Amino acid sequence: FFFLMIRRPPRSTLSSSSAASDVYKRQSQSPRQSNKNISDPTPRQPTKVKKPSELPEWLEAALEKLDGSNQLDTRLSGCDTILDFLLEHQDVEFRTAQPSMSRAIQRKVFKLMDAKEPAVLAKLGTIALNVTSKQENICSVCKLLFRLSKDEANDTVVGEPSLLRTVLGLSEGHELSYECLIFIGGVFKNAALSGTNRRRLINLGLIQKLGRLLAAVQKGYKQQPADSLGQLLVQITGCLRNMCAGDALADAQQQFVEFNLFHYLAWVLERFSRHEELVLNIVRALHKLTLNASCRQSLAQAPMMVGQLLHTLVPHANNIPIVVRVGFVLGNLTASEVSSRTELAAGGGVDLLVGLLEQYNQRDLELCSSPSPSPSEDNPEATAARTKQLSESADVLTKLVRLLANLAIDPKVGPTVSCHPNMKALISILDRRFISSSEELVLNTVSAVTNLSFYEDSCNVLMQHREVLLDRIKPLLLHPNDEAVVESVRALGNLSREQEARDLMCQLQIDQVLVMLLDHANSEVLYSVCGVLTNIAADPRHKNALAKMDGVSRMIKLIGRSCSSEIPLAVIACRALFNFCLENAGEEVCMSKAETGALHELLAQVLETEEQSTHPQWDELTEVAFKLLEHLEAEEEESQETQEAD
Repeated sequence: FFFLMIRRPPRSTLSSSSAASDVYKRQSQSPRQSNKNISDPTPRQPTKVKKPSELPEWLEAALEKLDGSNQLDTRLSGCDTILDFLLEHQDVEFRTAQPSMSRAIQRKVFKLMDAKEPAVLAKLGTIALNVTSKQENICSVCKLLFRLSKDEANDTVVGEPSLLRTVLGLSEGHELSYECLIFIGGVFKNAALSGTNRRRLINLGLIQKLGRLLAAVQKGYKQQPADSLGQLLVQITGCLRNMCAGDALADAQQQFVEFNLFHYLAWVLERFSRHEELVLNIVRALHKLTLNASCRQSLAQAPMMVGQLLHTLVPHANNIPIVVRVGFVLGNLTASEVSSRTELAAGGGVDLLVGLLEQYNQRDLELCSSPSPSPSEDNPEATAARTKQLSESADVLTKLVRLLANLAIDPKVGPTVSCHPNMKALISILDRRFISSSEELVLNTVSAVTNLSFYEDSCNVLMQHREVLLDRIKPLLLHPNDEAVVESVRALGNLSREQEARDLMCQLQIDQVLVMLLDHANSEVLYSVCGVLTNIAADPRHKNALAKMDGVSRMIKLIGRSCSSEIPLAVIACRALFNFCLENAGEEVCMSKAETGALHELLAQVLETEEQSTHPQWDELTEVAFKLLEHLEAEEEESQETQEAD
């Protein structure tokens, strides 16, 4: 870079003001030269008279220290002296109150802008911005600072509070060009990559000022060239993205909500939905921000924000980084903000998202089917590239599946999703992806199956392929990952409501696996298992499933363990036993005398206990326990009467 004024002849000023230049020239003229003694015939050489300096001694000394011939510490000391003075007088218009000092500082500083040391340049730039008002000078200094900020080694000098505060205050006193604002935005964007600088910028109120800048751009953007506008918005959004990192994230989340940044970002997405870098900056920021509940609520309330995020997927459908982040952001929103589900569906979200799921499912199918690099080939780069592709493919599928699973929670949207023909992609994913290598994808896919199988519709695509689906879920039931077991059993809970699904479950011996899981240590697993066994035990054709593998004994022990600490689990376990006892179909499904006695004693203890009477489900437990005990006593009386009759 260069400053136009640096290479001027020595007598001209480096100030941006033409008036200052004139003053400097006038000062170089000696008063004696205008008062010649006309009667003196002897020509005399003009005598140079040194005009007394108008500068205070401390400033003259500080300016002398700036000379390049001095040691670095001396030059920095001179800069600090001048900076301290300027910062003390920020509340007054220094250039008007002290014109001679301002001009002297300008002349000296701009002559030294070819210094090589970043620390000196950063301080000289800060001084220059405090004493100049000309747009050209301000822009040149900001360009210099931007170039300094691009080198990570300069994070400390660029992050000086005086520099950041000075650059941040520029927009308050000047009508700056977009070119200058672009450099300013670049300085902050690069500075925010440092954790220390990021915290400093948060405290200086950068996010609020960027919000104001976006508001100003929104009002006057039509008068600016499209290229300049795009570049400026890239710098602003890049800075906002970098501010949402590290230990500054919590404060950034709060300030995004407080200063209504989501409203302005929605406008940017609307105007520049095809601008890849802009969209990526925004969704990277939202990727972090939507981890916060307040941010999700504020974002969902921003006019058109949810719709704009959805529609960015159209021009960027093949851009995996954008699709992944938009999917993650919308997944976070739809997990907690009910209105976002209906808004996405109303905007054509179901067809768009399912279409993307099918598109990336086909890509993943081709990728998984393609031959891997041969182990004999010494080609680690090819192996690494394939591993990366598989990981990226799994990531984008995970985000899309999760988002569709969340949409399916809405009772009005869910049936539409469950009946979409391309939702059979979920079964395709479970066919080739395994939890050992694609854990997050498999877990989200099974969770989606759970949500979609809730809808009992003849057009439900998953229910039409229930046999294949059950066969894919079965191996997950005994997986060491508790979350995998929970999600799998929950899916079985919905599927087991249908007769055909129960028949297939018993045919595949899934019922026996469920009985084994009654010994599981995870209460979520146990609750879901009891729910499925409750459905199976209510089916006369499969009631004997609970009698196999000591199922009844295991269930009685489970009630004993849970009735004092986990009331909901005890309730669902009692219901399963009640269904098992009700309308017994024959000797093979009856409880043994030992099991009947143990259950009778346990239920009697439950009904006598008052310790848990304050629990909201305690009455429910006592009710089902009473009915079950009543049934056992009736069965015992009937058995005695039969024996007496014999």
